[in-house]
Amino acid sequence: MPQLAQTTTPELIAPEGGTLYRLTTTLTRYSTWEAAIRAGAPDTPRSNSVRRAGRFFEPPGTYDGSVNLVMLWMGKESMTSTRRANAWALENSLLESSPYDVFGLSAIYPYLYEEYGLSGAGFVATQTCDLPKPHVCGVWQSKRGERRASLVETGFQFYDRTIFVYREP
Repeated sequence: MPQLAQTTTPELIAPEGGTLYRLTTTLTRYSTWEAAIRAGAPDTPRSNSVRRAGRFFEPPGTYDGSVNLVMLWMGKESMTSTRRANAWALENSLLESSPYDVFGLSAIYPYLYEEYGLSGAGFVATQTCDLPKPHVCGVWQSKRGERRASLVETGFQFYDRTIFVYREP
C-alpha cells in the first residue's frame, strides 16, 4: 500500500470536516485513452460512455520522476460537488488532476480506499470537459476488487465515499 501522509500545514488546510492526504508516486503514462481505462478501471463496461470521452481530455505529457498528489476527502456523511472542491483547490493554488492521473493511481493502488477506512471509494479527476455540460471522470474502487470509470456532471453532489484528486504545482 502507498505511504499516505495525512497533512495540514499553514499553507494547506482541509475544509471543515475534511481530510487531506499527500502522495508522491510515479504514474504510468498511457499512450491511449483505452489503455488508461484498461489499466485503472478494467471493469468498465464496453458500452459505458466514458470510453468515448477520451477526445475531451488532453493526454498528459511525460513525467520526470514523481508526481505530488493531494487527495481531499470531505469526511463521513458529507456531500460535495466538484465545483465546491475545485473552488477550495483554486484558493489553495492546487492544480486539477487529469483522468489519466486517476487511472494511473487506480492501476498502481487498486485498494487505495482502504487507506481511508472505507469499503469502497470513488477517486475523481478534477479536470472538466464539456459534453455539453461540464463533466468530470473518476474511478470507483469496490471492496469486491472491481474498478469502474464513469463520467459525472460537475454539479453532482458526491457522497462521502468520494476523494477528489489534485496535483501540487
